[in-house]
Order: sequence, then C-alpha cells, then structure tokens
Amino acid sequence: MPVRITDNMYDVFHAYLVQDAEYDGRIELPCLKTSNKIPNRVITFSKAMERKTSDYDCWIVFYEHDYKFERLWNNPTKYLDKLKKYNGIISPDFGLYRNMPLVLQEYNTYRGRALASWLQKMELR
Repeated sequence: MPVRITDNMYDVFHAYLVQDAEYDGRIELPCLKTSNKIPNRVITFSKAMERKTSDYDCWIVFYEHDYKFERLWNNPTKYLDKLKKYNGIISPDFGLYRNMPLVLQEYNTYRGRALASWLQKMELR
C-alpha cells in the first residue's frame, strides 16, 4: 500500500525510500555502498520472517519468488526491527525475465535498488 503524504496524495512509487540517495546511469538508479563482508550463512527473506528462533547468525537473501518478499516493498518499516537482528542483507532482487518488457525489468531493478538504498540508510549492513 502506498504511503499517505497528505489527505489526497500518496507516495505511489515509494520516493521516501530514495529521499537522500545519489543516482547514476541512464535511468538514474539509486547508488549503493559496497561491502567487503562475506556471509557465513544465508537464509531467504520469507524463511527469516517466519522463523521463531534466536539464531540470527546469518545473512538474508532474496533469491526466491517475488511474491514471497513483495510485502517488504509494500511496507518495509514493518520488517525493519527483525531484519536488523541478522548479520546483514544481500540486496533485494526482484525478478527479471527475458520475455518481460524492458520497462518492467527497469522497474524491478529500481525497486531492488530503492529498497537496498533505504536499508543501508537504516544502517543495515
């Protein structure tokens, strides 16, 4: 669901995720900071969110069907506290398919970068 800005205005493309981001390239994708950390173990986002454990010694990955982590795009603040418990996050990776129209490939690339930019701003590794 889009974030309400005023009574009659919504942030339909989640501009708040890239509020202070730097951009690069022809389609102005948000730039990300690099890391030299190597994950010790990984867990998918959907499994991490359904787990009831105190073992957070791993990194979250998004190499799963988009519908399993679309909820993060729709409401990232809802998951922030739980995400911060893990060692780190590998950037969200929305699906790109060769037969998908280029504009949708670019949109999915933007969504992954926008979320990653915001997660970095929220001090997730």
